[in-house]
Amino acid sequence: MGKVSRTFKLRLSPAGMDVLIAAHCRLIQATRQILPWGTTLHAAVTHLDSFAPAEIVVGLDRIKAAGLCGAEVHFLGAPSTLNDVPALLQIYVLALDLLVSAEAPSLRRAYHMVVA
Repeated sequence: MGKVSRTFKLRLSPAGMDVLIAAHCRLIQATRQILPWGTTLHAAVTHLDSFAPAEIVVGLDRIKAAGLCGAEVHFLGAPSTLNDVPALLQIYVLALDLLVSAEAPSLRRAYHMVVA
């Protein structure tokens, strides 16, 4: 049986949508694969795991100040191993934001962990 997936609801501002698009395009560019949007979210969270907790706290403050979370609702299919908890929205947005600036080897490593 394949991987179980579910739909996640991201509430983004227009700037947050720009981050989602940039992260998705960045991951596609690094992996040279056509990918589902949910794979980008999963790879972003996997990549976030490589950061120290203190870096994540600073990043969450930056995400909040940048106003990347908002009222526009976007649905992404992703593995059910990601939790759909509203409080995780900022963590998901931070993960996407960090994916945009990640080096290609880090992107490929996160992607390969996701598809393994």
